[in-house]
Amino acid sequence: MAVPKKRTSMSKKRIRRNIWIKKGSYLIAKKASYLSKFTSMINLLDNVIKNKKQPVLNRKVFGFGFLSKNLFNQ
Repeated sequence: MAVPKKRTSMSKKRIRRNIWIKKGSYLIAKKASYLSKFTSMINLLDNVIKNKKQPVLNRKVFGFGFLSKNLFNQ
């Protein structure tokens, strides 16, 4: 396997990086990483919301809120 004999200079690295950015690969990679972070955050929040939604037992709807049966029957 071929191996470069000398270290690549900083200017050469900058030139290659700027070409890569101008081609649009950088923006595509950035959007993909943002999208993956966004979807993982949505999934995390969705799981948190599902865990908080427990079935409401022994409650009746009264007006705009809930009252338990014990308070309602007194």
